[in-house]
Amino acid sequence: MKKKFFTILILATLLATPVAGLAIDTLETYDVVDTLENIVNWIFTIVMIVAVIYLMFGGVAYITSEGDATKLEKAKKQILFALFGTGIVLLANGLKKLIEDMMA
Repeated sequence: MKKKFFTILILATLLATPVAGLAIDTLETYDVVDTLENIVNWIFTIVMIVAVIYLMFGGVAYITSEGDATKLEKAKKQILFALFGTGIVLLANGLKKLIEDMMA
């Protein structure tokens, strides 16, 4: 039974190999610039998601501070830092787009 299974597996692999080889030719090829741009876009998306989550945590901390001055100040700083971080990331992405437009 095992011998028959492995024989079928090997035959299926050998039959699928030419199809996989043809598929490689039809894929788009990317150069280094496109790859780096994709990486930067992924990082931008992840950082924006983290910034929004950090901002939400700051908002929840502000609401639940219950009038305690130290908790209130900590929550305000967290919201402020989240907004600064978001602004810096947006400016960096805008600068990247500006440079891309100037280079094109």
